[in-house]
Amino acid sequence: GKSHVSLRKLHTSALREPGLYWWVWPTLKSGREFGWEQYVRPYLNSLDLHESTLTVRYPNGSRLQIAGADNSRAQNMRGGALKGAVLDECRNMQRYVWSEVIMSMIARTGGWAWFNSTPRGYDWFHALYQKAETLPGWSRLHFTPYDNPHFPVSEIERMQREMTEREYQQEVMGLFLTDGGLLFRYVTEAATLKESEPRAGRNYLIGADWARSNDYTCFSVFDSASREQVKIDRFTGVDHVIQAERLAALS
Repeated sequence: GKSHVSLRKLHTSALREPGLYWWVWPTLKSGREFGWEQYVRPYLNSLDLHESTLTVRYPNGSRLQIAGADNSRAQNMRGGALKGAVLDECRNMQRYVWSEVIMSMIARTGGWAWFNSTPRGYDWFHALYQKAETLPGWSRLHFTPYDNPHFPVSEIERMQREMTEREYQQEVMGLFLTDGGLLFRYVTEAATLKESEPRAGRNYLIGADWARSNDYTCFSVFDSASREQVKIDRFTGVDHVIQAERLAALS
C-alpha cells in the first residue's frame, strides 16, 4: 500500500497548500507505468491531467508531477522550489537525487519529503532510516502486508511458502538484512581515504567497479604495503571506451 498512501499524501497536500509536488520514481518509465497509469489516472481523473508532462493541475494553482530519478534526468531537475516530494522505492535511486537535488528545493519552502521503499541491505536508505530515529523533525514507520487490510492474508501465506526465508524477511516483512552475501559489511569503516600522490618504489593495486545502468563506475587505488586507500576516481554517464581510457590514465 505504499504507493496508494503516497498519492493520498500528495493529493491532500496539493489541495491544502498551493505549490509544486513531485512523485519521484526510480525511472520516468516506471513513474509513467505505475504512478500515472495505475494511480493518478484512475483516482484523479476529475482534475486537469496533462499527459505530455505527467502533471496534474489543481484549481488552486498546485501541480502534482511524476518525475524520474534516472541519472541524466535527475541531474537536470535541479533548481526551483518544492512544497513536497515522495521518493518511491528510493532504494533504487542514487542518494544524490535527495541530497544534491531535492533537499535544497524542499528547503526553499520548508516543505516535506517521504521516502518509501522495501529495504535492501545497509545502503543509504538504511542509513537514513537509522538517522530518522534521532534527527529533529523526522520520523520513521515500518509496515508489512499484514498491516494492509486490502492485502489478502492467503496471498501473504502463499508468498511465504514460495519464497526463500531471506526473500520473505526482506520483501514481505521489510527487514534490513546483511547476511547471505548480499553486500559487504563495514564498507564505510574500511573506506578511509588518505589521498596521496604515487611514490617511487611503492606498489599499488586498483580495484574497478564497473557501472551497468543507474550506477557509478568507481576506481579505488590502494598502497599494497600499507593497505591504505590513496585515490578514488568515481563518475557516471561516461561511455565505456572513455572509462577504459580513464582507468589506463589512472594506472
